[in-house]
Amino acid sequence: MTYGHVLCAVKQEKMLEFLCGGINKKGDYQWIKSFGRIVGGDVVKEQMKKKWLLVLLFCILIAVSAVIYIAAFPQEDPDWPHPVNGVLNLQNWEVGKGGVLSLNGGWGFYWKHFLKPKELTATGPLPDIIADTPSVWNSYKINGEKLPGFGYGTYVLKIVNVKKGVPLALRVPTFSASYELYIDDVLVSSGGRVGRSREEYRPEYKPQVVEYTPDKTDFIVVVHVSNFANVYAGGMWHAVQLGTPEQIRHMDSLILYRDLILFGAISLMALYYISFFLLRQEDRSSLYFALICVMIAGRILIYGNFLIESLFPFVGFRGIFAIDYI
Repeated sequence: MTYGHVLCAVKQEKMLEFLCGGINKKGDYQWIKSFGRIVGGDVVKEQMKKKWLLVLLFCILIAVSAVIYIAAFPQEDPDWPHPVNGVLNLQNWEVGKGGVLSLNGGWGFYWKHFLKPKELTATGPLPDIIADTPSVWNSYKINGEKLPGFGYGTYVLKIVNVKKGVPLALRVPTFSASYELYIDDVLVSSGGRVGRSREEYRPEYKPQVVEYTPDKTDFIVVVHVSNFANVYAGGMWHAVQLGTPEQIRHMDSLILYRDLILFGAISLMALYYISFFLLRQEDRSSLYFALICVMIAGRILIYGNFLIESLFPFVGFRGIFAIDYI
């Protein structure tokens, strides 16, 4: 029993003494006091039961979200192809028969350059490094020197042995902190505006789904990224996903459902515990738990499908950035 519960019981006893002031028989008075203690104890027990039920509900929601996450991102077959030295060979990959392919691996990376696919010919410039993605470019080294967080660059991946005329789709995550994604000189996706300086660029976190039907057996994916917002993390910090349009849309929907379920449930828990604290302000544990729920709900909004862009569009990038560091 907490200090708050003891204080509540004392208040109940004082109230009973006041109400029972006119009772002359000591036995009657003691009986009423005992009855008050029993009723008060039952109320406290009932409140504790509700608290534990909500905690149990929270654990169940975490388990459900984990199941949804596993369904959205199933474990990949180790024999599936991955980018190597800036090339992804899909010769042994059956589109639609396997799961979604995560394009994590070695992408060509050009620091302080914005290159278009037409510039990346066989005799074109060689990449500064083969970047192991997803990762932040703060961990990259060029000529023995680590890259800073602020800057810009180009990620390049050539995809070969593609089946012509078979529709494909990409789930493009967020990049830190703005990007443009090209497929064979065609801009197919963007978030914010890339630039070579803080004045030229505009940051934005915006996951998207892109559909593309190749008309030849190979194509080049080029991603321009600028970061002048997050000094600790710049670049391709999440993997691009490749699959059929149906697979990618299904994955995107699962992520959305997970975020909505978790945000709604945790927000309701926060409201319940805030109202509980307002009724019994001596029980500060309810306030602390409500604040934790608010923090968790806020972080759910800025990950996955970035619900904050849909639910609270007025928050903007600065608000998202601030929530991320709370």
